[in-house]
Amino acid sequence: MSSRTTLSTHPDRVRARLDASREEVAASLLAIGERLRWAGGWRHAVRRRPVVMLGVAFGLGFVVAKLTSRKGSEE
Repeated sequence: MSSRTTLSTHPDRVRARLDASREEVAASLLAIGERLRWAGGWRHAVRRRPVVMLGVAFGLGFVVAKLTSRKGSEE
């Protein structure tokens, strides 16, 4: 006899694997939904407080520029 590993075809084990897969898919869909909700939320925040959001964007841009810029070559 060969010693290969096969998936169980017992109905209870198949159901358990299907339930686990459904839970994983549901969790993934919820995570995607949260990301999409946040993506739409920033637009509302910009419409509601454009000056504040402009300041936040400027500040973030400044910080990113400082973190990624190279220092001048000192010789």
